[in-house]
Amino acid sequence: MSGETHPLLGSSTESVGPPSVTRDDVHRATHTTSNGGGAAASNGYVDMSIESMPDLSSPHYSPLSDPILDPSKFIDDSYVSIQASSRRLLADTRGYSIYLMIFLNFLSSASFSIVLPSMWSYLTVQFNQSISVVGWAVCLNSLGSFLGSPLMSFWYERRTAREVLAFSLAAMMLGNVMYAVAGNPAVILVSRALVGLSSANYTIVQNYLFLATQSSDRTKIMAYNSAANMLGFTFGPILASTLSLLPVITLAPGAEINTNTNPGYCIAILSTIALVLVLATLREIPKSLRKALSGMIRDSPPNSDHSVHRRPLTDSLLYNGSGYFGTGGSIEDVVSLSKAGRQCSIPMLLCLFFYYALTSAFTVWETLGASFTSMTYNFHVFYNGLFFAGMGFASIAALILMQLTAKLANDRVLLATSLSCTSIGFGLMMIDHGTPPQTAFYFGAIITSVGYAMSVALVISVYNKFLMVPDLSWLSASGAIARIIGPVTAAYTLQYGGALLLWAMATVLVASASLLAVAFYRKLSPLMIAGSAEWR
Repeated sequence: MSGETHPLLGSSTESVGPPSVTRDDVHRATHTTSNGGGAAASNGYVDMSIESMPDLSSPHYSPLSDPILDPSKFIDDSYVSIQASSRRLLADTRGYSIYLMIFLNFLSSASFSIVLPSMWSYLTVQFNQSISVVGWAVCLNSLGSFLGSPLMSFWYERRTAREVLAFSLAAMMLGNVMYAVAGNPAVILVSRALVGLSSANYTIVQNYLFLATQSSDRTKIMAYNSAANMLGFTFGPILASTLSLLPVITLAPGAEINTNTNPGYCIAILSTIALVLVLATLREIPKSLRKALSGMIRDSPPNSDHSVHRRPLTDSLLYNGSGYFGTGGSIEDVVSLSKAGRQCSIPMLLCLFFYYALTSAFTVWETLGASFTSMTYNFHVFYNGLFFAGMGFASIAALILMQLTAKLANDRVLLATSLSCTSIGFGLMMIDHGTPPQTAFYFGAIITSVGYAMSVALVISVYNKFLMVPDLSWLSASGAIARIIGPVTAAYTLQYGGALLLWAMATVLVASASLLAVAFYRKLSPLMIAGSAEWR
């Protein structure tokens, strides 16, 4: 086979390709006796994660001195070629393709938030629909992401990122064009479901960024990705406000570029540009290499700092689905939660409820914030866009504040405090039978945004760090259920029960979470890790 081109390295090599390496193979190849030293961990594993790989470009690098690439630790030299090719590919991939992925995350978030200031007007004023239809539009967006996530993951495992992302961006483009030219409410509902489906590409973005980054810059890149999500939610409404200043342009009878349709045309153009960039410039990680890298991460010891299940907080936030803070999830997460059974301890159940309560309560703002301000304070799209952007900036400031206060108190104290602040913010909305003075309304909205952002981050921290659970799928399932049920429930409550009942329900939901956080304070304490001499 000498002289053939290696499928990964692109150079002449004796190896046909990397073999299929299973967990048992890696364990047998790397297991050492209790007397063995070197790279073996105390549990018998050699550190096989991406973070432990050395810099192959270093002039001082030698495979013989590398405990990870030591040929005696592997079945044959072909496995070493996987390691080498992965590092070369990742080095080439870093840069443009990574930041293109981050832009796609920003675009998905912006496509959700840009319609929030004007969708109520589109449906209730232009098409004379009830406020409940707005709830269904927000619900279908979350439902599309909920169902699309496993579909895109299944596709990506068998094909390429370019194909899946091209499909998602085409769906985003089509959905937004349908939104802009809709002739009836049903078309708007279908368009929002399509946009939600397109936002499920977060699973591909997340996987790509994790595999295409090295330990030295992964936390930074994941932080950029999280920031892109938040900025997308924040700048989407700003963009809507800016577009509302443009004059009305008639394209054809029944087709106008106006305040209601501007967001659809804008995101359609941006998604078309993104589609061209993905098709023309995205650097692929070959399927065989993706499997090899994923296998090495998956086969690392569960309690290893390099295990994929032990992500830092900055890696965990803001990429788990549609909506603000990415608090949605997929149908796979709900299936996982339904099978949890006795594995759900009291602290875990508390965290799941906290996450559900926060997500469900905040969907009130996403679904009905614009309609409430318009009916109560006569806000137009321009001011509604600024209002939503202000909530976004308040949330960003809250996360910065949380980093500064993290050393002053533990996560459980901060969680109980932030939940209390969120419930107080919603409680202020109950003044004057649910129509508070404008000053009280602004104050309540800011407190709610700050408390919500801190609470979501702290729930994830408690769940992931203190409870040492394997992953965030159950939390994502809780958020997914809330994002589907919450908008419809809020819309029908406002339509038939009024604003006071709407704010009262949100207040009671978050206040109950706050009381539970205080009542079960000790239950939320860290667990002792088996075989460890320290609390984590």
